[in-house]
Amino acid sequence: MTIRRKKVNTVQWKGVVESQWEARALLNHPGDAVLVKRGRPRALVMHCPDGCGDELVVNLDARVGPAWRLYETRKGLTLYPSVWRESGCGSHFIVWNRKIYWCDY
Repeated sequence: MTIRRKKVNTVQWKGVVESQWEARALLNHPGDAVLVKRGRPRALVMHCPDGCGDELVVNLDARVGPAWRLYETRKGLTLYPSVWRESGCGSHFIVWNRKIYWCDY
């Protein structure tokens, strides 16, 4: 029996918290995302929008290693550069103004 996952096409913003533990409690569905901020943005924690069930922690703090940039406008979140999972489901996507653009081959 093959289990079909449902990819989502938008990020659902769930808020801002101070720890990854608090963020995990707010994630329920693929594409849910929470900002971890302690003085400055530290990470974006989200349920993989691929529907695989994995939790993604995207580093936003360049002081601790390679980091993505998060932009917020009235149109929504933008994350730069793209997210490309080298393990797990292997999904590759762009978050631009809250929309998810899939980079499928």
